[in-house]
Amino acid sequence: MFDEHNHNHFHGDGHDGHCCHDEPLTEAPLDAANQSLSDALRASFSVLKFIMLLVVVAFLLSGVFIVDEREVAVVTRFGVQTGEVRKPGLQWALPYPIDEVTRVSTAPKLIRVEDFWLTLREEEKSKPLEQLSPRTAGLDPAVDGALLTADRFIMHASFRVQYRMPEATAIDYVRNVRNDEELVRSVIKQAAVAEAARTPAEVVWRDPAQLASQVQTRAQKILEEELHSGIQIENVVIPQSHYPLQTAEEFLAVNTAEARRTELINEAQSEREKKLNGIAGSAWQKLNAEIEKLDQVESEAEREELIRKIGAILATEATGEAGGKMRLAQRDREQIVNSALAEVSQFEAVFDEYRRNPELVRMQLGQSMRQALFKNQDVVKWILPTGAKQLVFWLNKDPKEVAAQEKARIEALTKGK
Repeated sequence: MFDEHNHNHFHGDGHDGHCCHDEPLTEAPLDAANQSLSDALRASFSVLKFIMLLVVVAFLLSGVFIVDEREVAVVTRFGVQTGEVRKPGLQWALPYPIDEVTRVSTAPKLIRVEDFWLTLREEEKSKPLEQLSPRTAGLDPAVDGALLTADRFIMHASFRVQYRMPEATAIDYVRNVRNDEELVRSVIKQAAVAEAARTPAEVVWRDPAQLASQVQTRAQKILEEELHSGIQIENVVIPQSHYPLQTAEEFLAVNTAEARRTELINEAQSEREKKLNGIAGSAWQKLNAEIEKLDQVESEAEREELIRKIGAILATEATGEAGGKMRLAQRDREQIVNSALAEVSQFEAVFDEYRRNPELVRMQLGQSMRQALFKNQDVVKWILPTGAKQLVFWLNKDPKEVAAQEKARIEALTKGK
């Protein structure tokens, strides 16, 4: 039957007048084992798809990061900076290695630079340096640091530096800096050597804040203009500076001499101002400025103008001795002028009378002159007896009379004041 069935199924073709129709193919049912395997594979693929989705989500979520309050983050993509600075808060970037996040602290940092300070033992650090004795006769450059000043002194100094990386320059910091502490330390040392060479030892010893300010300015210029570091130096302080212990005696001797020199200069300036104030009062400064200009002018017109200004200051603003003499001279001038004008007026009044009656005017003028002479206490008068043939004159004044006149003069001056 198998052979017959096969013969009937495959018999004939399309040319014998009989039409053959193929029956539709159907999937043969699987047995229980194969069906279980197929279901397991379908479930495994579903789980695998879900796991892959979770991996993708986890990969994307791995780019989420938090920027602390006192820092910023700079994002680079494939090693190239994108110019993005992320501020504090929740942030996201493409996961590594696509994006790389570099955190930059904006909080202030403090470092100490002790490279120019002398090395002390532990038991010596709590004592004042003036009480310490040098360990050796000279400085050991390998142990003790120092700065060379403008006047060729050697001075010890320590530095305390506060700096930070601002948000505005965080990109420069990430691009150009690897170790900010070492960079700042190196720049501060370079600036300290350069500025100390322009600063006298007296300033380093007595006013180290001046050197610290100069070091800060120079170091900041290097960090910005030469290195583009993005680092901002906020403060530089020199908490301690000192001369080498080996030169204590010589340094103190020089310091004493300079202090005495300063004291003498101050005393001379004070005495100068005292005398000038006594001569011209507060106007002496203006007078001194105008007088100094006299040596600089060349034209006669300018010189005359300066002399006029000096005279005006003396007349209107000067007090003290010069001002008193100027006012006294002005008063005497006014008295002389007024006296001369009065005499002119008197002469003109008498002259008209004289032309009418000359003899009478002579007699009146003579009488007035004699009365004035007799009233004048300074004029010594002798009364001669009538008909005397021999006269003896004592030319010296009577001492009592001289004493009385001097007393009267002093009383008049006292009342005038």
